[in-house]
Amino acid sequence: MTLKEAEILAKRDYEKSIKENSEAIKRKKELKEKYDKMLQQAKNWQPPTPDHLNFKNFMIEQISSSMDFDCNAHYYYENKPVLETPKKYREEHIKGCEHDIKYHSEHYQKEVEGCAKRTKWIQDLKRALNKE
Repeated sequence: MTLKEAEILAKRDYEKSIKENSEAIKRKKELKEKYDKMLQQAKNWQPPTPDHLNFKNFMIEQISSSMDFDCNAHYYYENKPVLETPKKYREEHIKGCEHDIKYHSEHYQKEVEGCAKRTKWIQDLKRALNKE
């Protein structure tokens, strides 16, 4: 990959990341609006008996704690995409490819060994059945 190609790809990936980041923030905001509505309904709910008060409080607590996790967009604000230099983009791409080659080579070998073991098991079974 030339530096010019790396520059084009880095810009493409950066723009894609910006778009995905914005969409994720938008989804989190929309979800928060839904949770806020649900939380307000839980707070406005009148328990039919005093025995149901704990249930109401439990609903409010569950919705509130879920909001903290499900609607939190801090990650997207704190980890904004960065446009990499062509040189760094190419280096990272090469590192990623090297990692993939190593990972898949190791797993391929394990799979080959597993297939050989299962094939031998079937062959042994066939031989045993043919002897009977």
